Amino acid sequence: MLRSKRAIRYGVLCLLSLLLALPGAAHAFDARTEQSRLAEHIRLHPTDYEATYRYVAISTELRDYEAAIGALERLLMFNPGLARAEMNLGSLYARLGAYQVAAQHLRAALQSPKTDDAQKAQIAAQLSDVERAKEPNRLSVQFSTGLRSQSNANFFPSQGLFDVGGVTVSAGGRRADINAYEFLQASHDLEFGDQGANVLETRATIYATQQFRLSQYNIGLVSGAIGPRFQIWQDAFPGVSVKPYVTGVASTLGSENYLDAGGGGLTFRVPLGTDLTIDPGFEWRSLYVNQGALQGPPQNASLSTLASGELMTGYLGGAYRATDYIRLDWQAAAHRRRDDLGDARLELLHSQIHGTSLRYDNASAYSSQASGRRARARQAASL
Repeated sequence: MLRSKRAIRYGVLCLLSLLLALPGAAHAFDARTEQSRLAEHIRLHPTDYEATYRYVAISTELRDYEAAIGALERLLMFNPGLARAEMNLGSLYARLGAYQVAAQHLRAALQSPKTDDAQKAQIAAQLSDVERAKEPNRLSVQFSTGLRSQSNANFFPSQGLFDVGGVTVSAGGRRADINAYEFLQASHDLEFGDQGANVLETRATIYATQQFRLSQYNIGLVSGAIGPRFQIWQDAFPGVSVKPYVTGVASTLGSENYLDAGGGGLTFRVPLGTDLTIDPGFEWRSLYVNQGALQGPPQNASLSTLASGELMTGYLGGAYRATDYIRLDWQAAAHRRRDDLGDARLELLHSQIHGTSLRYDNASAYSSQASGRRARARQAASL
């Protein structure tokens, strides 16, 4: 039943993605036809500013940023004082991740006497974002908190029984409660190497809940991961990177230490074109469960032995950017767990598809995930 529900949910998400993609594909075909027509026109009429700006707008919509940049650079050859062209170039180079070049063009547009006050305010805001993005040392923190009402605060299953590792446990039925929660997520990137091509990535998460009545179900969790991301094979495959990392987690249930885990892994990032990125990887973790935190009948003590052991995970994740502001993230994984009694279990891929989401992202132009585009920009700058 659980597998069928997961399959249905995944099928609905795939259908939704397809329905969203079909109208966009038809529109993209029309836009590319118009782009080709305008490309021929501005080739014959290189000083037709309005046609060039129309070509740049369509190319940007298609996320063909290199074509748009080429048209604007050619326009500046005929008229070096065009503030509008400088401003557009700054925005486009920022989308590619070439922040140094983007800042140069934005400053040129800001200093132009033809730029009005409204444009200067817009450019100044964009320049501030670019300056932050090109810093080699970047820190990002997100925090949320609130109250939640729970009809099943003790996570009791609908059939009335827990079955963990073959051990059947009764928890006394569902119980409702209200809790407060806090969630903090921090990421730190430190660029190093030639032109900041490599990045030391650090990620940390803190999560806590406080139940109003069922304090034995209070949760505390701290997790983190750190590892360097190296750009590899840039001449043949711009944007491909590999990241070895170490990771760990510690958690509490009630007032007791509950689950600890530590290990490491290796993940790759492979851009397939400008819109699709895949992230295959492998991770190993050693797990420890404290039996003192397991409340209930005496047989619960055996759960710590069944749950402690090691976990090996192979996964394939990815992201598809449908537009500059909408991105679909997904991940599928296969887990192999071995407990301290020597029992091994394999959880198959088709039952472990998870992490699929469709999100709106208004900061995509300055995303650190534009590694493929940044690599191509560095290559272009070196020519």
